[in-house]
Amino acid sequence: MSLIGKDTWNIFVTCQAGFLPGIKIKRMNLIYSAIAIFGMAAVLGSYLLSHVLQNKEIPKVIALIHGLFAATGLVLLIIYCLYYTPGPIESVTVFAIAGMGGLILIYIDLSGNKIPGWLAVVHGTAAVTGFILLLMFGFG
Repeated sequence: MSLIGKDTWNIFVTCQAGFLPGIKIKRMNLIYSAIAIFGMAAVLGSYLLSHVLQNKEIPKVIALIHGLFAATGLVLLIIYCLYYTPGPIESVTVFAIAGMGGLILIYIDLSGNKIPGWLAVVHGTAAVTGFILLLMFGFG
């Protein structure tokens, strides 16, 4: 990593190796982007949870988009943690646990079985907990 100016360490980082060569990133933009992306995933997740609790068919495209948003948000948080300290490690951990629960839910759904409502609620609760921890990190 190289410094752009005398006091810019806390503002910019230039990644010289890995998957972001030479890209300048504002430090908190990764966190704010992750918050926005997880927010979109939460809206879609609420919609999916309503389908599960009403015993309706789960829209597969919505579930896929929800998972892609959540995975993208998690990747942004992991990138942040790799380049900055302190990082939102607690939020990453809780989101990773929620992600594993999401993989179990999609497996159950794609195998043709009924998704247990309690498991969907636990998945959502874990994700909301991770989101609250992320908000506390970003704005606290």
